[in-house]
Amino acid sequence: MIVAPRSRNDPCPCGSGQRYKHCHGATSAGAATPTQGSEPMAGIARADRAILDARAQFGLGRTAMAESACRAVLAEFPDHVEALILLAEATRAPDPPQAEALLRRAIDKDPDNPEPRFHLGNLLRNRDENTLAIEQYERALAAMPRHAGLLNNLGLALEAIDDLTRAERCYRDALAVEPHHADALGNLASVLYDRHDRQTSAALYRQLLAIRRDLPAAVLNRHAMVEEEVGSLETAEAGFRAALDAAPTDRRIQINLASLLVVRQKYVEAEPLIEEVLDLEPRQATALTLSMKVHQNLCKWDGFDEIVARLVERVMDESPSHSGEIDPFVLLSAPVPREVHLRASQRWAKRFAPKVSSPLPHVRLAPGERPRVAFISSDFRLHPMVQTISECFERVNRDRIEAIAYGTAPEDHGPAGQRIKGAIESFVDASQHDDEALVARLRADRIAIAVDLNGFTKGARSAIFAQRVAPIQLNAIGYPDSLGAPWYDYIQVDRFGAPPEDAPYYAERFLYLPNCAYPSDTTRAPTRPPPPRASLGLPENGFVFCCLNNSLKIHPSIFSIWVRLLDAVPGSVLWLLKTGEDTARNLRNELARGGVAPERLVFAARVPPHEHLARIPAADLFVDTFPYGGHTTTNETLLTGVPVVTRVGETLPSRIAGSQLHAIGAPELVTDTFADYEALALRLALNPAELAQFRARIVANRRTHPLFDMARYTRDFEDALLRAWEEHVAATARQ
Repeated sequence: MIVAPRSRNDPCPCGSGQRYKHCHGATSAGAATPTQGSEPMAGIARADRAILDARAQFGLGRTAMAESACRAVLAEFPDHVEALILLAEATRAPDPPQAEALLRRAIDKDPDNPEPRFHLGNLLRNRDENTLAIEQYERALAAMPRHAGLLNNLGLALEAIDDLTRAERCYRDALAVEPHHADALGNLASVLYDRHDRQTSAALYRQLLAIRRDLPAAVLNRHAMVEEEVGSLETAEAGFRAALDAAPTDRRIQINLASLLVVRQKYVEAEPLIEEVLDLEPRQATALTLSMKVHQNLCKWDGFDEIVARLVERVMDESPSHSGEIDPFVLLSAPVPREVHLRASQRWAKRFAPKVSSPLPHVRLAPGERPRVAFISSDFRLHPMVQTISECFERVNRDRIEAIAYGTAPEDHGPAGQRIKGAIESFVDASQHDDEALVARLRADRIAIAVDLNGFTKGARSAIFAQRVAPIQLNAIGYPDSLGAPWYDYIQVDRFGAPPEDAPYYAERFLYLPNCAYPSDTTRAPTRPPPPRASLGLPENGFVFCCLNNSLKIHPSIFSIWVRLLDAVPGSVLWLLKTGEDTARNLRNELARGGVAPERLVFAARVPPHEHLARIPAADLFVDTFPYGGHTTTNETLLTGVPVVTRVGETLPSRIAGSQLHAIGAPELVTDTFADYEALALRLALNPAELAQFRARIVANRRTHPLFDMARYTRDFEDALLRAWEEHVAATARQ
């Protein structure tokens, strides 16, 4: 006598090697339990063979034939489990409710059979009932604990409810069973991407591509995104192009490719992709943002005002939208009102708002304990922020605060990254922490003040601040505007950059430093004379107007002033930072339209920071951009003793250069209108003695004024942080 196993999917005890349901278990497929040799047994065996044939037909895509065979079997044996399962598979797409009913009947008749539970789990997951799907998958796994497909699909359902830890474990378990399971490889790579383990994610995607080339466009797109994140830009571009070939009408892939082309400064290639999207979706936020970036970086000013107007309209439109939000960073260099800046930041910040507000972390210091201040950034590398703040970290008084840097990008082993690591009291490589883990780490570390040095820039981890990692959260240095979010308590500013009356245009309170809010690393100062002008492509005797800001900051109104200055000062040249040939061509064409010879535009090659600072004194006068002025570039220029003429407006990015000029005792170089800016620059260019006086004053004031007094700056910075902490403690005590 054959004793039936626990499940009909188990091997048959007779030793045939077949599943019990296909061997001696065939007699239990129907409602009857016939004896050996009876007519019902023969009928059931015939039904089983019919279902086996029907499954083969279904596998060949002959769904109608399979469905017909199943219905014929069920007419004779209404509870034939295999027929119920196969008919559910055949009818799932056109009639999901019927498929669900069939699967539930199969489960009722054979509760230990994992197959109908697997299919029911899939059906529930497809309609986003993931908790119910998880229940079915887990019961199926009780019978088949090493089934890779089950483990993979359970992982997908867990992902859908944001349980990434268990999802990752499921995918790893599936791969332990089947190391080349393509779906599990792709899904694990995707989860690790979401958990910020970009390097492992990229390696898994490469392994997947080695196994299978005919991947869905969505997987190819995600792989390209990971390659972009880890810096393999050429591979990423090829990946996006492959994804677009697989799905030519997928606008998300098209936008991703265009965005990467912008990153790679292939602006001319990106433009038609962007315009195609905007032709179909005129309000598509990412496409509008990219269009602005292309116009800015190419200095392509035909249609520039129209793009700005469309951006402003999109930001200020209160009607519900499903086309995304405008990246507020692109508006910093656009002449738009302050309320537009704030509104753009507020809308962008909502993307990171948690579904449930997190409670404020409670941090109580023991007597004599220093408050811990976390500086969080992806830019602890050769970056303008690091170039200005490093000396401040070196000077922090460790008796007053405990400064900890949390690097959210892989550690930089070059000089800049290692200097930060040596300067700060503690350095944490948090690049492998996903948001949940990083929030938990910061809270466990009892951080009193969390300083966001990224803001809305590349690599930012805005979502962790939305989860409230510290009682006080500060927006500082990395992003020159409000972040528009209620979870930031302060923005670090000075009274020139953000006068008290500007408070309505900021979501944060002002944390004032008494002089300049922008740090100034003095260790960068050149130690040798500038190279000969001829080696830089500059005239030995002609006047050199200079602006070494990025080209995206050059607004047509400012450039038209520069053209007039060149026309008014014979033999003068304009020295700009080197950019792409397309941008250079556009700028030279603008000179020609103004009647100035294009060769009077000279481009400075991009060189290492120490070489760059050494050459700045070859310029006579730095003419700043507007409305996004020079910040690090102004600081570098003043450090080398070259005067800067700036025009300030209402917004913070337009006022930081003016703040620095006040802090070095040269407020006369700050103007309020284009007319005054042009008149001052022209006067200084035509009056060498006056210009020389400003140059001498700046050089002398570097030793006596606040801008480059980093001991004073660091003390003021510590004072501001401690003042904020004391106010928090007092407010907490009153509650």
